[in-house]
Amino acid sequence: MVGESTARGTSSLAASGTVTDVEGRLHLQVRLDSSDASEEKAMDADACATLADAYVLVVAFTYDPGLSSRPPPASTAVSLPLAAPEPTAPAPDPGKAPAPSGPGLRMAGGPLAAVGAGALPFPAYGVGARVALETRVRWELAGTFWPSQSTSVAATSSGRVGAGVWLADAEPSLCVPLAGGAVAPCIGGALGAMRARGTGVSTVGVGTSWWLAVTAGASLRATLAPGFDVRFRLDVGLPVFRPSFELDDVGSQGTVRVFHPAPVFGALSLEPELRFFSTNRGPAGHDSP
Repeated sequence: MVGESTARGTSSLAASGTVTDVEGRLHLQVRLDSSDASEEKAMDADACATLADAYVLVVAFTYDPGLSSRPPPASTAVSLPLAAPEPTAPAPDPGKAPAPSGPGLRMAGGPLAAVGAGALPFPAYGVGARVALETRVRWELAGTFWPSQSTSVAATSSGRVGAGVWLADAEPSLCVPLAGGAVAPCIGGALGAMRARGTGVSTVGVGTSWWLAVTAGASLRATLAPGFDVRFRLDVGLPVFRPSFELDDVGSQGTVRVFHPAPVFGALSLEPELRFFSTNRGPAGHDSP
């Protein structure tokens, strides 16, 4: 393009470009250094070929702004470490970056394994699954079953009574992905049922209560392979309903409380996650991370 051009003040020009993937689109950062000035430009596109054309135009017109007033040379050779230009890809205006497209839609899900304290007798272990729909924010729904854990209290000088307590709940939440989705603060809740079965008594009693809580937490995500992530999530909750499980007619004490959830509970989960689909498409048609 420049041919034998000898533009004033730019006889020495160094240009470099770095391409990165930003939320499914390609982002080009160009740096231009001449003998008397330095300048940076940035632009986005969906294809490498489009950015290659833009890079050539920016460098050529910086080297010689008068190129537009002269016919192109008979032979032009350009060597770039990017893909060859596509015939149908229009060359963008070098002074204006293409407008970014809207956020894509992603759906993902997978199993979870959790440990908790406060809601059930310690230590508590849970298993379940979580699905998520992500745009600018991440809408999640998890279901978790916490198998029965035992607790006991001294009822008489010669014996103890207690209960086995389990919990099953559904946990909707809203998260805000930050740092490319690597970190996400979340708010949500839990709705389910807690059930206890008495132990250490001649007549076994069973009781069931609603479980309702509000939660807040954060998740960390690590990508292990395209479309496959591992998430670690920590939640802290406040129970709205705190059921109290009691046994009646226990020796001389009459009624004995065998379990009452703590006023604050916590849970830490490990969640392998598979991305089912994504409308953010990168080069070669692969889902972007």
